Amino acid sequence: MLESQDSYMFNFFESQTLETGQVPYAFYILEEATFVFTFDDIDSVREKPLLTTENHPRLLKGIKKVLDVDF
Repeated sequence: MLESQDSYMFNFFESQTLETGQVPYAFYILEEATFVFTFDDIDSVREKPLLTTENHPRLLKGIKKVLDVDF
């Protein structure tokens, strides 16, 4: 699925640098604005990712605007 399209990965951790090599929480947004959640909670990776059933282009646009990214 990710081979044929662009995706955005958002990682969250407390310090400026990642010391353990494992991200405590992350999610992905695919090019067509489908959200993919790979964590249940902080430090709790899901066995099977959850995907949104609808695309959310306005939400993706808002996230990109807040983070000042344009790609």
